[in-house]
Amino acid sequence: MFWKKDIQEFFNLTETPEFALLKEAVDWEGDWRFRALRGLTTDFTKQWFSELIELMPDTHRVSVPHFLEDIGSELKVKNLSSDLQWAMRHGTLYFKDKIKEVEDHLKLLKVYNENKEKAVELEKPFYNLHKSFGHHGDFVNEVLSYSDFCRRYAPCKVDGIKHAVTGRRLAYRHYKEQQKEEPKFKAGSVVYFKSNPLVYRTKRNYDVHDFLNESVRNQTGIGRYADLRNQDELNKPVIVLEVPDIPAIDDSKGSRLYKVLPEGATRPYLMPERCFKGSPTKRRKKKSNN
Repeated sequence: MFWKKDIQEFFNLTETPEFALLKEAVDWEGDWRFRALRGLTTDFTKQWFSELIELMPDTHRVSVPHFLEDIGSELKVKNLSSDLQWAMRHGTLYFKDKIKEVEDHLKLLKVYNENKEKAVELEKPFYNLHKSFGHHGDFVNEVLSYSDFCRRYAPCKVDGIKHAVTGRRLAYRHYKEQQKEEPKFKAGSVVYFKSNPLVYRTKRNYDVHDFLNESVRNQTGIGRYADLRNQDELNKPVIVLEVPDIPAIDDSKGSRLYKVLPEGATRPYLMPERCFKGSPTKRRKKKSNN
């Protein structure tokens, strides 16, 4: 149910230059978030409602199905469908809510245009993360589309924008804190496994860490390094190939990820700092019985 004035206000808003910019910024065909707005702003829908509101009273709220039953014959004279199924799909959307939705998108579009470079900065470690595991995702390391921006970011009074999802926001904060510290091991250095390397944790704290734990765990052949106790294996050198610019695997100590190549391995692996030490394990001398 809705008021005639709400329908008029909605369509007046969709005729503004600001809404025209919004239509240019949105992938209307491929993005489900804008499906309702897309359906309401087609030429056919505008024509249908422009005719409908001429017949609607100004003094009370209208239930579309009942109203269409009352004025069906008048709509047929105007060669307009009075099909209830079509009307339920398009006409029972409460236009006051749609006005608020469009106004919010117009505000967010302004934020998007003012913070594109900031969005790239916030997105970079996550782009690198997906790239490290061969998952390119639906974004590029240049400029996010407005549709992707809507899903990933929200306005922020202090910084302009912030990650909309709490997990990404926390992971990014941890990532920035980590960047203040020099890596314990540099690219090209040789390290060795600790006796019980904690490659991944079974308990995680939020979604980015969930993704990282699963991705690290699913690396082919990683299992042999997740539970090392044999001294011969521990003393085999591991070459640090790269310290990638990505979020940490979790929020515990030694969680920075390194791209390493253990001796005898046929492929590199991403593993956290806590798995390694700078010198090999020393063999204990057996006590003499004499």
